[in-house]
Amino acid sequence: MCRKKYYEKLKEFISSRLDSLCFDCKNRYEKNPMRILDCKNEECISSLAGVPYMIDYLCDDCKEHFAQVQMYLQSMGIEYEINPKIVRGLDYYEKTAFEFVSDSVGAQSTICGGGRYDGLSEIIGGPKTAGIGFGLGLERLLLLAQDSLTDDDKGIDIYIASIGMEADLKASAIIKKLRDNKIKAEKDYMDRSLKAQMKYADKLNTNYVLILGQEEINSGYAELKNMKTGNQEKIDINNFEEFFINYTGAKENE
Repeated sequence: MCRKKYYEKLKEFISSRLDSLCFDCKNRYEKNPMRILDCKNEECISSLAGVPYMIDYLCDDCKEHFAQVQMYLQSMGIEYEINPKIVRGLDYYEKTAFEFVSDSVGAQSTICGGGRYDGLSEIIGGPKTAGIGFGLGLERLLLLAQDSLTDDDKGIDIYIASIGMEADLKASAIIKKLRDNKIKAEKDYMDRSLKAQMKYADKLNTNYVLILGQEEINSGYAELKNMKTGNQEKIDINNFEEFFINYTGAKENE
């Protein structure tokens, strides 16, 4: 709904500048005018000064979704920058488009880029299915990851089973900090039941499971289960990351 409204505003803006655009941009005008924003032609860039961006024409549902995406990024301590100029090359992207940028491999460059495309499955004749995809530069990724790659195949250190939005946000924040400390941590991304999450954690050969729900968020305490012995103990979830790193280190030295 908001894309249609934005396209109308965008085409209205571009129409008076169409003659100054390159051949490719003129062809994109009818089919997908947003692709014009991605043109690298200097004359086109100059002609599009002051162009409206979609972020200013979002419907209420898209605004809420975009706010939720940012909320998760903030909860995990991931630095991000809102760039209304990002236009990915595939026409079926919708809602969030993204790029991962790093200056750790020389000049600042895009390592990975992608977006959400909930309608793609239906376009190719399949059922309505939410989707997200990305493309990445393998060589650049390996350069960034070379210090973190190991031959360790002992399964997942900890799986966080969460129920509810607030618990899921907390789980995301904990996992980010654990991974930053080279702890292999995983969580649910499919809104599964607690029973299904526990089954999945077992399938991943998980050593520990932390169970988080609204009750645990309110009390500040949660059950940590040892999946090898079945033992459970109540743990303070404040500063859990530091506790777990020390806890597992002590267990390995016993």
